[in-house]
Amino acid sequence: MKLAGRESNDIDECANGSACGQNHNCVKTEGGFICGCDHGWDGDNCTKDVNECSNTSICGPNQHCVNTLGSYICHCDIGYEGFNCSGDIDECAYTSMCGPHQHCVNTVGGYRCDCDIGWNGDICDIESIECTNATVCGLNLICSSTNGNLICVESKLVINSTAASVRASDGLTPSNEDPGRNLDGGP
Repeated sequence: MKLAGRESNDIDECANGSACGQNHNCVKTEGGFICGCDHGWDGDNCTKDVNECSNTSICGPNQHCVNTLGSYICHCDIGYEGFNCSGDIDECAYTSMCGPHQHCVNTVGGYRCDCDIGWNGDICDIESIECTNATVCGLNLICSSTNGNLICVESKLVINSTAASVRASDGLTPSNEDPGRNLDGGP
């Protein structure tokens, strides 16, 4: 460098990259240099990591901050994915999210398990359809409640010209193809 017709012997101490040390940046000045801390570092020797996550608004909505040495990373909150964590994950698309007698309902950022029709309780283990009301099925019908389903079946014997056939009584299950034949092996 030349100053007013004279040649300067000013050395660039920052040129070799070792003038300041780790986690520092070097700024050349006239006749010398200044060391400053790199972004994310602080303290006398730039050895103290700055916790960028202390700024609670550093990450966007649906994100949480994770401090790293000299920096930070924004991760999507549980239930979100995609660019800027703006996509809601459909947890119900995965199998086995809910237990027996339950169905999955996707919500923003999560999911819930609702009881199937005919089931109640915290874990949907209480059958709620009951045959306690005599008018549930009507005249000449028997109410049967099994596995969360309410079924009304005929309760009387029907006589036809060939033989007596049981429609359903005493816990027998009628055949759909032949109402005179029982699936339980009964008459």
